[in-house]
Amino acid sequence: MFNRLARDEFVDRLSRVELAPSRHPRVNTFHSLAYRLVSRLQNQGLLPRATLIEDEQITILANQAIREACREAGRDAREAPVDAEEAVQAIGLWKGSLIRPEHAGYHGHELMPAVYVQFERLRAQRQLLTYDDFVPLAVDFLATVQGDALLERWGPQFLIVDEYQDVELRPAAPRGAAGGYPGRRHGGR
Repeated sequence: MFNRLARDEFVDRLSRVELAPSRHPRVNTFHSLAYRLVSRLQNQGLLPRATLIEDEQITILANQAIREACREAGRDAREAPVDAEEAVQAIGLWKGSLIRPEHAGYHGHELMPAVYVQFERLRAQRQLLTYDDFVPLAVDFLATVQGDALLERWGPQFLIVDEYQDVELRPAAPRGAAGGYPGRRHGGR
């Protein structure tokens, strides 16, 4: 589910199904499922621990990334102003669309993709996470052999995805279909 409203509507519909409440599946938004997975991976030492930062800290990091991107481009940040709030919004959209910094494009300020590169470099260097990092981190991990093994042990029996077409940019097959999970490095089941 993309947001809490969609999740709540799904839970409401599920409650009307003639199924014992104890048999109802857990219903999460994309972010809450990814957050649970990333937290579990961090607790198991499979992903490095990182500090979750929020709006004010994200804006500070964006301003630092803007200065770095301008410096690397040989431009004075005061002469080539990139708006930090616009950068934060663009970075969030790229992450939500699973677009890596090296593939980012932008129709506004020409330095914006470089700001994204610097933002991610600084974020990783300082071991920081934003709310927008949970889904890409979870997807990246699940696309590895380690992720595949984790799904064998912990994976959900059913995965119902609402608004799939709005967030998944890579072709995928449902679990159990030829090819298995998206990004599988070895054949399907």
